[in-house]
This record gives sequence, C-alpha cells and structure tokens, in this order.
Amino acid sequence: MTENTIKTEELEASSKIPAATKATAKVVKAVKATKPVKSSASGKIKITLVKSLIGRLEAHKASARGLGLSKIRQTVEVADTVENRGMINAIGFLLKCEG
Repeated sequence: MTENTIKTEELEASSKIPAATKATAKVVKAVKATKPVKSSASGKIKITLVKSLIGRLEAHKASARGLGLSKIRQTVEVADTVENRGMINAIGFLLKCEG
C-alpha cells in the first residue's frame, strides 16, 4: 500500500467514524425516549372549539378544519395520533380537550 492510502484509512478509523456513531447513538436514544402517549383506552380525544377562528392565522384555521372544527362550541372526537396532537398543540389556546 502507498503512504496516502494508509493515512486515509487511519483518518477514517480514528476521527470520522466514532463521531458519526455517537451522533447516530444520540438519535436512536431520542427515538426510543419518545413513546406515544395514550390518553384513553379507546385512543380518542374529545376536543371542543371555545374561541373564534376570526382573525387567526391561516395555519391555525387550517388546523381547526383538519380536526373537523368549524363552529364555536362544536365538539368532535378524533383519533389519538401524533398528527392530531400536533394540530391540537398548535391551536391549544382555542380548544378545550378531554380524554
């Protein structure tokens, strides 16, 4: 082997690979730490729109429509999924949640 090939192999073995392994290990730990939280046995969340959507951001209005809410005091029951929880968190100040 030539001298350049040996230096390249030493570099890869010493510095780059362990750093990538450490970063991968952190990501794996983070994924393992986030477990879905079930609020009820049926896997449903009951949400009620308690404040108006007038004058709100378009993204907030879209989240409410995505959850099936269009009128004040309207209540819907949605599946307890990550996507729905994200929409609920985005407009949580407009909603009342149960279960």
